[in-house]
Amino acid sequence: MSRKKHRPARSRAVLAAVLALLLSACAARAPGEANMAADDYFERGRGYIFFKKPRKALPDFDTAIALDPDNAEYHYTRGAAYTQIGEHAKALKDYDQAIALDPGHAEPYLARGISLHHLGDDAGAVRDISRAIELKPGKVEAYYARGVSLLGLGKNAQAIDDLSRAVAMDPENPGAYAARASAWALLGRHGPAAADYSKAIALDPAMAAAYSGRAMSRAATGDLESAEQDLSRAIVLDPENPALRMDRAGINLGLGRPDKAAEDREAAALLRARPAQAGRPSPFPPQGPDPR
Repeated sequence: MSRKKHRPARSRAVLAAVLALLLSACAARAPGEANMAADDYFERGRGYIFFKKPRKALPDFDTAIALDPDNAEYHYTRGAAYTQIGEHAKALKDYDQAIALDPGHAEPYLARGISLHHLGDDAGAVRDISRAIELKPGKVEAYYARGVSLLGLGKNAQAIDDLSRAVAMDPENPGAYAARASAWALLGRHGPAAADYSKAIALDPAMAAAYSGRAMSRAATGDLESAEQDLSRAIVLDPENPALRMDRAGINLGLGRPDKAAEDREAAALLRARPAQAGRPSPFPPQGPDPR
């Protein structure tokens, strides 16, 4: 876990070349895999993670752990692979084991907190992420993730504190701006909310949640035309979301456009009649760990 350090672009390019050689070398000696050590499998798995192929990494991590089950880093890194493919319940088991084997590292606590958030346990997420911050202060990901979980608990003022710190540390993070905007809006502060949503959109023009959030803040201040435009853009980006249609229907009613409102309500009803999805993602999800 101590391997997670920032690498300049040039050194990352060198590492990519080295990992490519590692993957080809391991593949070349596949007939003799019985002679490979646990760390060989682990490093090959990390190579797949580096090239954003977490599913391909899992069999190698499985083998590494079977050969060396008491290695905390192996469990943490397999958990990270599970997190990256959205299998958070499996990731939790690996993070639990990594922490049991080596409780002095921040990364497994942060990673477990992020998975707990995705599973809907924001109280547990805040506990774990707070422990990660105690062990390793100054990680922007930790303040962002804890801020999002505090937002989920309705602790909006505390969320703003964490998200403001995240924004100060990483002013290019659109999710942190959007999450802080949501907290401002829940506190009735629609001016700061709209400003933060606008910053998020400038950084990530494809963030539907930022457009819909800004629309609600603009509507709250009486700017219905701009709100309708934002919701229309959000619908283009997230056309399967019936809530956006219902929000726009309400705005169109306020603008004296009952026919358009009726069209949106009908479209929302059709979307809701479709088979239920497995669950919508968090609008501002903290990213899972990157153990490269």
